[in-house]
Amino acid sequence: MFRKALMLLDRGALQRGEDLLREVIAISQCEENNITKYRAMCCLGELLFNSGKLKEACRFLTEVESIDRDDDLLDYEKGVAKTIIASIDNQWS
Repeated sequence: MFRKALMLLDRGALQRGEDLLREVIAISQCEENNITKYRAMCCLGELLFNSGKLKEACRFLTEVESIDRDDDLLDYEKGVAKTIIASIDNQWS
């Protein structure tokens, strides 16, 4: 489902992609699939940021940025989240 959401976003079906990302997050929370959940949250946060929905974007990205893992599987997502949050902070300053 996550890959389908990315494909929809790449093709410009933003609302359908957003809806599917939200569904992926909900399902991943129930299944405790943290990697998929955090990747979807990062994508959704970036989409919301690009759509001007800064407060909602920040909510998702803050959770991604605060991930505490012993491996590097989500380093890219944490970096993206940190960069976008810094940009949001600059806009609010």
